[in-house]
Amino acid sequence: MSKKDYALVSVLGTITFSDVVKYDNKKELHNYFVMITEKYNDKEGNERVRKYSFKAVHFNQKRNSFIFEKGDRVKISGFLKVNSYKNDEGEWVNQPYISINKIENAE
Repeated sequence: MSKKDYALVSVLGTITFSDVVKYDNKKELHNYFVMITEKYNDKEGNERVRKYSFKAVHFNQKRNSFIFEKGDRVKISGFLKVNSYKNDEGEWVNQPYISINKIENAE
């Protein structure tokens, strides 16, 4: 499948978790959880906030490359994908994530 087969996403949020997985002695994978907030008014007109968290993965990064850390505000563009697998009970599990094409500081 090519990237045109996936939904294009653009997210502005705050990093709540980051991690690095090193492989091939030259590459690493950056894992992030990004939280976005949505303000809305409830039935009584009070302002409320909804919070959403998304997993985002940046593949094929150079070894020891820069990684964003918890608390950083970022803008991410990429593609929505689903990781599907069978768990220990034989049930299918679907985990949506964002495959990062570009990540940068949000100003």
